[in-house]
Amino acid sequence: MSTEKISRRSYLKWVGAGVAAVAVAGTGYGAYQYLAPKEQVPTTQVVPTTQVVPTTQAARRLTIGVWGGTGEDAIREINEHFVQQYTKGPVSTAIETYGWSSEALEKARASWPKIVMDAWGTTVPAGVWKAMRAELISPLTYDEVPELRNQLAVENVTHDGQIWGVPIELFVEGLQYRKDLVGKKITKFSDLFSDTFKGKKRIYLSLPSWSDGSWLIMAALSRGGDENNIDPGFEATKELAKNGAIGGVFTSQTDASRLFMSGDAWVLGTCGMMSPVREGLSLDLWDILPNREAILEDTKGIGAGSAYVVLKGQNQDLAKDWVNFLATKDMDETWCAPNGTLPTNKDAHAREDAAWAYPTPQDWTKKCHVPGVEYLAQLDAWTDRWNREIIPLIS
Repeated sequence: MSTEKISRRSYLKWVGAGVAAVAVAGTGYGAYQYLAPKEQVPTTQVVPTTQVVPTTQAARRLTIGVWGGTGEDAIREINEHFVQQYTKGPVSTAIETYGWSSEALEKARASWPKIVMDAWGTTVPAGVWKAMRAELISPLTYDEVPELRNQLAVENVTHDGQIWGVPIELFVEGLQYRKDLVGKKITKFSDLFSDTFKGKKRIYLSLPSWSDGSWLIMAALSRGGDENNIDPGFEATKELAKNGAIGGVFTSQTDASRLFMSGDAWVLGTCGMMSPVREGLSLDLWDILPNREAILEDTKGIGAGSAYVVLKGQNQDLAKDWVNFLATKDMDETWCAPNGTLPTNKDAHAREDAAWAYPTPQDWTKKCHVPGVEYLAQLDAWTDRWNREIIPLIS
């Protein structure tokens, strides 16, 4: 069956199956004579006969939530393949769109126990963490979703030994810089403390609340810390601010792109979602670290991305089959191709013109640090501390 989109004012379609009955109430050459075995001699007493017309099995309906635009187009194609290839019974699919993953969570929360989406896409790790804390999603196992065994960054959706989503694409939250404006290669985090940047106010940073604290974690890694020991990250950031190297912060992808394209920002840290496919800036002029060829010598990029979660409810078994299908090599590539992101399936490949910007699956853990979701419980405290200790130094 074809995939259909449901609007915000969803409708329900009832399909009834008819049962035809034929009753015979006479003698002679009538309906009974036609239905009876030919060798049987008609009698004066006819037993009524009912003919039941077999009905086809009703298709189960699966509703998938997705960001609009290219994401919706990709899910529509994936749904069509799923309907054609699913072997456990007939299924139909529908799509529910939303702007941000937080909107999807609110839709699910507001309508519960009515199900508006059986599975939806969200950010990793924050979106998965929030959905888990809302107690609306179902944990997954390797037996239920076998493709998880072939996925990168499963630790990014794991909490207390349980898996809460299926990773589908990866970003590198690292450093992006304008080679033409910096004038030399950046090879390590400590290069940001050089005279090239002192007093220039050309480094722009993502707020912890916008990037899940990825800048602070990367800065902490450069000085022996991590998400569980974030103090070194704050100390490094304060040192940069006191050097006059930080020009400000950004809180959206649009803001980051404007700063970078205009040249106001020489360095963005961290902004992994600015895909090299989409921005239109010549690759002779900019770079992102780490990438397929280069590493950051004294720290790592932060692994982030997107995942699909499964809502609790009567359809969760079907939704788990769907996310397993989504995680296969071909479907993961179908999802990632429009955005130029890196598939999480270890056998899948990014678009050729974007692949350079990501470590290979084999190098992923060497070049990227993938935190679990637990640290997000500290994110509000990090934001409060940022407002107290960092903002006064750069405002």
